[in-house]
Amino acid sequence: SVFFDKVVAALSPIVAKDGKATLVLRSGAIFFHDHGVYDRSLGAVDARNGFAVDGAGASARRSFRPALRIWAEVLSRPETGLAICGMGMRDVSFDQGFRKPLTVYRGGHPLAVPLKGEVVKLNDQHAFLSLQPDDDIAVGDVIEFGISHPCTCLDRYRVIFGVDESGHVTHAFPSYFG
Repeated sequence: SVFFDKVVAALSPIVAKDGKATLVLRSGAIFFHDHGVYDRSLGAVDARNGFAVDGAGASARRSFRPALRIWAEVLSRPETGLAICGMGMRDVSFDQGFRKPLTVYRGGHPLAVPLKGEVVKLNDQHAFLSLQPDDDIAVGDVIEFGISHPCTCLDRYRVIFGVDESGHVTHAFPSYFG
C-alpha cells in the first residue's frame, strides 16, 4: 500500500489496546519502489508529515530507492526529435504512466548530459521517445529507464536480474506470476 502511514495511524490505537497484537504491513511490490506512481505517492506521504524510522521523522521519498529498471537499445532515429527504442508493451508496465529515461549509455559508458526526452507512446515491441533539441541520442545507445508500477512490470519476466553498482549481473531472482 502507498497509504501505509494512514494504515498505521488508523490501526495503531487498536494494536496498542491489545498487548498480544503486532501490526504487520504487507506492502506488495512497493518492495521494488519505482520512478513513477510509488514515487509520487511517497511524495504525498511526505506532504502528510512523512513517517517515523526508529522514532524519528523521516522523508518517505528519500527513504526508499527505486530498485527496478529496464534497459532498451535505441533502434532508430527516424526523424528529428524522435527515437525508437526496443522496449514495448510486452516488456514494461504502462498502466500507471510511461517509463522515465534515466541514463544514456554509449559504448558501455554513461553520458554526462542527462536525457530530457520522454516516452510518449508504446506499441507491442517499441517505445517512442520524444527528444529535446539538446538530447544526444544515437542508434546503438542503450537507455536505462525507470518504471512506474512494478506489479505490472514484474509479471512479464520469469527471472529478474540483480546488478551491482557497476551494472554487472550478480543475482537472478525467479518470479512466479501465473
